[in-house]
Amino acid sequence: MTICPLVLKLQTDWGLMRVTNDLTAIIVLDDVLSIRERKDFLDYAVAEASSRHAPDEGLGLGEYQMMLAERILHAWDKAKRWLPFHEEVVTSIELELAIYKEGEPLHADDELEEDRNRFMNFICFLHEPPRRFSGGRIRIWEIHEDEQGKVLTGRTNTVHSLQNQIVFLESCLPYEVSPVKYFSDDIAHCLFVVRGWLRHAAC
Repeated sequence: MTICPLVLKLQTDWGLMRVTNDLTAIIVLDDVLSIRERKDFLDYAVAEASSRHAPDEGLGLGEYQMMLAERILHAWDKAKRWLPFHEEVVTSIELELAIYKEGEPLHADDELEEDRNRFMNFICFLHEPPRRFSGGRIRIWEIHEDEQGKVLTGRTNTVHSLQNQIVFLESCLPYEVSPVKYFSDDIAHCLFVVRGWLRHAAC
């Protein structure tokens, strides 16, 4: 079976949604946080990163964890309307705060045995305007899956890191994130991401 991450564009009453064919999905939604929520959280993220010796590692979400989980689950409720083949009940949500710098190598997020019940990844992009960096693009690979496992077909789709957007992609899809080049040394100008996974009950 070939699992293909090619997207269609749909305009909805909740912003731009991009949805793939009926085998798998990449969905992009605008305006995850309100203007006030985005500003308050970015202020927190900058302060949290500034307090760390290695600001791109181990950032906590603090008092914002519950609010972000609620907003992401709300976004997922909107997104899954376009995915009739996704009837999984979310049993838990994992999320973390990071600064994109080196990017991420090609991988899939359901590869480890303990992660097999991850069914959907999400990445939410947040930064102070104007944009003072380049890169941070997500490149998602089409795969062919059989009894031998996953094989890359060579076809890809790229999603750009746009302010206050969330990207949902199925956890079986291999993806990579391009390195970020910054034009400022100020932590306030970094590309922050809230990323994580939705899980269903383990089989």
